[in-house]
Amino acid sequence: MIPTQVSISTWQVDHNDRARRQGNCFMKIVVQAVLLPVLISSTNFAAAQTIDPPSAIRPRFALTIAIPAVVRPKSEIVLETKYTNISDQVLCYSTEFREITINVRDSNGVPVPRLLKRQDAKSNFMTGETVAIPLLPGKSLTNDLMLDQLFDLTHSGQYTVDISLYDYTSKSKVISNSVRFGVPHKILGSARAEASIAISISTPELSVPAGWQVPVLISLKNLSRQNLTLATWEDGLVAEPDEFGSGIEIFDVAQNTKAPQKGHRNEGHGDSYPRGRMIMLPILPGDEIQQSRAVGNIFDLSKPGNYRIRVVLVDPITGRAVDSNPLNIAVTGPLSPPFTATDRRRPPFMVSIRRYPEEGDHHFPILICMTNISDHDIRLDNAITKDILQVQDSTGKPSALMPDGLTLKQQFGSTGSTTHTVNSRATLCGVITLDTLFDFSALGHYSFRVDRYDEPDALPGQKLVDLQIVQSNTVILTVPIP
Repeated sequence: MIPTQVSISTWQVDHNDRARRQGNCFMKIVVQAVLLPVLISSTNFAAAQTIDPPSAIRPRFALTIAIPAVVRPKSEIVLETKYTNISDQVLCYSTEFREITINVRDSNGVPVPRLLKRQDAKSNFMTGETVAIPLLPGKSLTNDLMLDQLFDLTHSGQYTVDISLYDYTSKSKVISNSVRFGVPHKILGSARAEASIAISISTPELSVPAGWQVPVLISLKNLSRQNLTLATWEDGLVAEPDEFGSGIEIFDVAQNTKAPQKGHRNEGHGDSYPRGRMIMLPILPGDEIQQSRAVGNIFDLSKPGNYRIRVVLVDPITGRAVDSNPLNIAVTGPLSPPFTATDRRRPPFMVSIRRYPEEGDHHFPILICMTNISDHDIRLDNAITKDILQVQDSTGKPSALMPDGLTLKQQFGSTGSTTHTVNSRATLCGVITLDTLFDFSALGHYSFRVDRYDEPDALPGQKLVDLQIVQSNTVILTVPIP
């Protein structure tokens, strides 16, 4: 049994999304989390609004929208919406905001057809489930949406968009500013100007058995002298990090783009907005950020053959598409059980990490996910004592351990009732808070990565240190926190 004298706050969401609490401090506790919009200051916020019909009572809120210049997949149109409390009272941003109406028109003023089938009778758009959030006077909440998932924007041309929301207190409709945006041709061409971003992708193995997914590490570097932002998609806490919203494209040997397969994770949500949310990741000049994706959930790689994978993103400065290096993947025949030692050169899982919303006084919470990329069930241990945590400062020097971190290091390899059967393409996740484990007292950039031994392939009696290591992507942390 693992000693419980050290209090380290951890959270876990298992692949079946079952909420249950573990008693050990080094076990990751199952919760069902809600991703909330980000609170921002409205000091520099200017909303163009129209009130209709006139009312003696001033509306409680204002709306504004923008099409931000961000690094994004070329098929996506990102819409940023802001809801600002302009009253002198605390408002509750809750289910009322789900009745927002989005209006998109083409250059002739004709409404653009909507893609969603399941919609509220009063509205053009319904956001996902949310909770009541207290919003202080003068404060704003921001959300980023994928406009191309709501409206048919497959035709190139100029469009305008605005949003509106009925205020039940003033009995008036609040309308945002109107924004014009363009949809370029599908083939954007190569940028003549020097690109501000560089994209590289890699994978541990260039050959995978049929039925397995391909783990792809995407690295994006800011080559410019200004801050950039990557618009990417988070699909909650229990879904695997697949191709959706990543810019990944797949071609077969005939150079034909592969169509999404039937039965992918969004099939049950095909008549509504995709589950999850758009997030914005800042990239400082010279910095590089990484993401790990499991390829083969949306794109069909089930048939043996040769495939080419690449990532294409739009450069926000030049407006042109930037391609990554290609990965030529060979999909072989499926493996057959029992899985022998010769199969163990290919770990059946991948590790991905990303920042998690902060709560309380602790900083740098990190969501760690292990995804089963094989075609069979595996056993994974979610104990934090099995994680090899790597934190380095900007010079590459390992960060000093805090007392809790030293205790955790002494207990490495121990476990409790934290092992779960993880189905094929399912994910086991947990959250750790790094500032309880590592010393971040010095200002500057830090890099964080998680390594895991390939324990599912361990032979009876085999030690962890004798197993192959699976590495996660790297996350950049900044002190002071921006």
